[in-house]
Amino acid sequence: MANILVNLMTWNTGGGIGSKQSYLKAFNSLKKNHNKFYIIISDPSDEVIAAHPNLHFVNNLTSPNSLLEKVFFYENEVAVISKTLNIDLILNFGDIPARAPIKQLFYFDWPYAVYNNLSLWLRFKPKEIISKLAKRLYLLLTINRCNSFIVQTNTMKNRLRSINKKNNIYVVDVGFDETEAKNYQSKEVIINETPTLIYPTAMYPHKNMHILIDVAKILKLQNFKLKFELTIDSLSGNTEANFCKKILKAGLKDYFVFLGRLDRSALLEKIKNSTAIIMPTLIETYGLPYLEAQYLRKPMFTSKRDFSEDVCGHSAFYFDPLNPDDIAKVIINNINNKHKLLDKLLESDKLLNERITWQKSTDNVNNIINLMLKN
Repeated sequence: MANILVNLMTWNTGGGIGSKQSYLKAFNSLKKNHNKFYIIISDPSDEVIAAHPNLHFVNNLTSPNSLLEKVFFYENEVAVISKTLNIDLILNFGDIPARAPIKQLFYFDWPYAVYNNLSLWLRFKPKEIISKLAKRLYLLLTINRCNSFIVQTNTMKNRLRSINKKNNIYVVDVGFDETEAKNYQSKEVIINETPTLIYPTAMYPHKNMHILIDVAKILKLQNFKLKFELTIDSLSGNTEANFCKKILKAGLKDYFVFLGRLDRSALLEKIKNSTAIIMPTLIETYGLPYLEAQYLRKPMFTSKRDFSEDVCGHSAFYFDPLNPDDIAKVIINNINNKHKLLDKLLESDKLLNERITWQKSTDNVNNIINLMLKN
């Protein structure tokens, strides 16, 4: 039996929260497993520990927030934990490769390391640019600590290969929840007098949410009715509050619905009742709403980029995310056309047939672990 240290310490925001929960559940349910899994998450509750009796949680750890705290965690704490628990391999779902004299399988999902998108970088404040560039440099300097990598798509494999040409890179698709698909999947295309496009995201710069204001202005000039449903509101933070004020000042309140942060079931219900999902994002390693659109059977309107085309194929309506005229044009030409929407859903159904569950995704990760332990 091998001892495996699974680091999920920093998966505490956005889609990382749900993915962490899904991986924990799947690791706990591994069949014919001969490995012992030690889990690093921030302050595991008694409820979480009880729900995963086959896993062993490392206690008394707090998630590192600042860059210095992260450096100390990956340069020191992980190594100490590994030595104390006699760890044979680290599965690192982390920000940075850990310094430890044992095998390390690194789950790579930080796109800023492999995209040099000037229009994106200029959206950050100077402090944020410095922080991300520092992390990027740190990652490049420590990347050879990893024996192998897991990425989510072939696009990410090719981009990661450009900065790491030596080590094995395995592609493991993100899993989906069969129960969610069963309970919330749409059975038909929803065509309303005022179609709704939901954008399930937080307000990060790369999500490009501000472009929707310019799109709404164009739609209003053409008297085209539509509502963007956003999972933020004025209470979400100062940036979000200013965004909401800007919409009101522009006279666009009829084009936006601010949902605020929703729990998972409420979000899935909103997606189910929407016409489609929109994602004018500028950079992703995967983009969970792409997968959600497929298993919930919702048309997807999104950026024409290599990461989106890899996951969505022919199932999405694509636009230039930096051109509000193009976004508006794609929406107007398709959102009320039931036949076009159905055609995209048929393409989406083909992709869904090739997707895997969280359990299968975790089985694939475990197979890679076992392969590395043998070699």
